[in-house]
Amino acid sequence: MFGIHKVQLVLATTPYGHYKNLSSTEMPWPVNLHDLSHFASVTTNSVLVMGFRTYLATPKPILNTLNRQYFVISNSDLVPRFNQIKNINQLNEKLFFPKTLSIIGGKKLWLETADLADVVYHTIINNPYVDECNESVIPIDKLFKNKKLMFSTKPYGKNCEINTWVR
Repeated sequence: MFGIHKVQLVLATTPYGHYKNLSSTEMPWPVNLHDLSHFASVTTNSVLVMGFRTYLATPKPILNTLNRQYFVISNSDLVPRFNQIKNINQLNEKLFFPKTLSIIGGKKLWLETADLADVVYHTIINNPYVDECNESVIPIDKLFKNKKLMFSTKPYGKNCEINTWVR
């Protein structure tokens, strides 16, 4: 793809792959500052790509920073026209020099781009409450196919573990 330097998936789930509440677009755990800090560090100076529901759930200050450009795969009038794309291949028309793409969700987009990903940043949120709820689940083994765990850390105690997978 012209204009794309690297593709990275950025996601947070429970250990079992839960990533959102079925009844809403919200994550099934309270705000985790460690995860937000990690998200900011790995997506700075990259182009965020997301689906429509992820766009609705993402706080707009995260999107509207000077060091991040974003695109939403959508036809909705709720998305600024400049930021809309119909599919991931349309990015070739929008990017004028090589950039890192950060695919931040949702499930369909993560699965469609998993084979393109050079890196997967996966934050695991350990929250006992979450596994009792009725969340959506992503088959995380499909995201890591043909990738090796290169770095795993538990710097945030019991609540947060960050794994980095590379091709």
